[in-house]
Amino acid sequence: MIVTHMRVIAGLPGDQAREIEAFLRASNNPPVRVAIRKVPSAELSGEQLLQQYGCRGCHQIGGSGGTIGPSLDGVFARRGEAWVRTQIQRPKENNPKTIMPEFGLSDAEVSGIISVLMERK
Repeated sequence: MIVTHMRVIAGLPGDQAREIEAFLRASNNPPVRVAIRKVPSAELSGEQLLQQYGCRGCHQIGGSGGTIGPSLDGVFARRGEAWVRTQIQRPKENNPKTIMPEFGLSDAEVSGIISVLMERK
């Protein structure tokens, strides 16, 4: 129902509405999200992690996705890998006013996401 409402009222395409819904569900109650994982995150590819955590709900990646957060296309040229790694794991450390939630990602998960983003330079 949420996806239908977002698509009708906001005029969002279905895939973008689903990514926003995934992001909202993931950030609303992280312990439940972690408890229902079917595949351990260590076994997921970086692309699957982007999907699982709903990154495209807020960020443009490869030219598609949300516009709430900054585009992640070319982010390493703008900020550097260390900044991006910190932003993914502990977003408030770089910007205390950020609305990006802290997902509690492991080093391996962050490395997987960074690998995908670096491939898309």
